[in-house]
Amino acid sequence: MLDKIKNMSLAEAQRTKAEQAQLAQKISAKLSDPDFAGSAERTESLTAEMESHIANATACGQRITEIEAARAAAVERDKRISDLNTPATPSAAVPTPTPKSQTTVSEPEFTSDPMKGFSNPKEFFSTVIGLSQRDPKAGEDHRVKYLSTAGTDEHTGQSDPYGGLLVPVAMSPDVKSVGADTNPLLGRVTNVPMQTRSLEILARVDKDHSTSVSGGLSVSRRDETDGIGSSRMEMEKITLKATGLFGLAYATRELMQDSPQSISALLNQGFSDEFPAAIYNEMLNGNTPGKLEGIINTPATVVVAKEGSQAADTIVGANLLNMRKRAWRYGGGFWLANQDTYVQILSAHTALTNDDYPLFIHGNGTDVPDTLLGQPIFFNEFSSTLGDLGDIVLVSRPDQYLYGTYQPLRSEESMHVRFENHEQAFKFWTENAGAPWWRSALTPKNGANTLSPFITLAARA
Repeated sequence: MLDKIKNMSLAEAQRTKAEQAQLAQKISAKLSDPDFAGSAERTESLTAEMESHIANATACGQRITEIEAARAAAVERDKRISDLNTPATPSAAVPTPTPKSQTTVSEPEFTSDPMKGFSNPKEFFSTVIGLSQRDPKAGEDHRVKYLSTAGTDEHTGQSDPYGGLLVPVAMSPDVKSVGADTNPLLGRVTNVPMQTRSLEILARVDKDHSTSVSGGLSVSRRDETDGIGSSRMEMEKITLKATGLFGLAYATRELMQDSPQSISALLNQGFSDEFPAAIYNEMLNGNTPGKLEGIINTPATVVVAKEGSQAADTIVGANLLNMRKRAWRYGGGFWLANQDTYVQILSAHTALTNDDYPLFIHGNGTDVPDTLLGQPIFFNEFSSTLGDLGDIVLVSRPDQYLYGTYQPLRSEESMHVRFENHEQAFKFWTENAGAPWWRSALTPKNGANTLSPFITLAARA
């Protein structure tokens, strides 16, 4: 890209500099985010990408300086040539004073136009750029004078660097957006580096503790002359196979040239929201080959039955207590629930001798989360709606979920895919895999119920 920058026009260099700076700033913010839980490889890749954007923006700035210097030299040269050809001006006669007349001044008609007289955003921003470069024609534009900020003696309203211009509301570059819910699983699962697309991990078959807690090995005491009993350990392979998750969008070349926003940056921001949302949804609900294995669909998940006389679309205290009873090593985990369950969970309680005890405790909305039975609960849009399987899930040990990234999120642009349509293609992709490594629930040494780090509630239709 650096070779391309050397031949850019002023407008192209300015636009590219803004785009590259915005991309670098976004990556820097992501790396500084305390919730960012990327691997060392992912962090190194993002850092390299950020440095590339910074280098491109710096090169664009140098190109802009070169063009402005060349223009200034040309203007100075033309002025000196013009001065050589201009004859001496004779002394002007003193003009005869004319009587002053009163004139009524009113605002120009274009002030009532939301665009303030400009035909499109491209014309407005081109004028602003000319003003920032001390273009005298831009400074004389009556529309610019009207939009100039009313300043004090310290700032002038005629110059963008010393007062700024009010951007007409009809072309404001602000873009409002609502992102997806933050995934509380990503920072707590076990991240597995993947050097190849398929990764096999050895695991003990140790989920039946009725005879052995180590996958078949046993120990025993003996009399002095008795033999020692032998045992062996059973193993299995857990396979993570990365598959691609893709996003594709097109933009016309006209839109890219005329839009006050950077289309590339907007798409980058949009897909940066879309990919984590898709991963969150698959971690909970994935149920087909090629997707991440969803927690509610893994064979190790315990599904707690509803109460015998329980009404449809309800959650009662007994449901929550039974889910907690089936949790393996409760502590350090959390609950996930759909927003529709809020009233039911708030009302859930357990009966005591003299009073009812609530199971849900409100947080403060900032640093203290809502809790259910002592563990945080996150209401989200990806859990099933009230009454369906998966409307509430208990994840007592999220580190029992394996998440591998083979290729971090990347992007490419091409003008050749739809060259005849005069459109630019933007492609985003990542390759990853994920699944709980448990293949069955755990049978304890003593106890009537199996245990699991993943528990959900059966449907209540």
